[in-house]
Amino acid sequence: MKKIKIDYLSTLFVGIDIGSHTNVISALNFDQDFLIRMVPVANAQGGAVQMKEMIAQALSQHHEFRAVVIGLESTGFYGVHIANYLSISEKLAPFSTKVYCLNPYEVNQCKKSFNSLDKNDGIDSFIIADFARVGHIHTEPWRGAQYLALSGLPDTGSTSRNV
Repeated sequence: MKKIKIDYLSTLFVGIDIGSHTNVISALNFDQDFLIRMVPVANAQGGAVQMKEMIAQALSQHHEFRAVVIGLESTGFYGVHIANYLSISEKLAPFSTKVYCLNPYEVNQCKKSFNSLDKNDGIDSFIIADFARVGHIHTEPWRGAQYLALSGLPDTGSTSRNV
């Protein structure tokens, strides 16, 4: 997989901890300063809009940002809608927004390097944002339409038959 190219100093790094009822969002700059600090929102339409508005507000208050990298753990059904919504947001589009669904195992391994962190519901959103900040993302950005289109097809393997 090709490593993503990022101008780290002009990028806002967002981490979203996805839950069945509540999501938690954090955002960091390259210096690891919080611009959004572990804010819980409902895993519902209103919560998605609230996250988009928080990200947009952080961008409008810090004119150095030219890009947004949003990471969330790949949690199956719970994160699909958030990933789609944020990746196609017209409000975030001018900032070359990239959404990444991350491997939970890789994020957890990164979390182990933080010895002094307490366990609370917001910590994972910080870890995910920091995971992006230090350049650990090696996957392709979220392509919701492609994912949804393929998920509706039966998995019959890679062999083809002549009809």
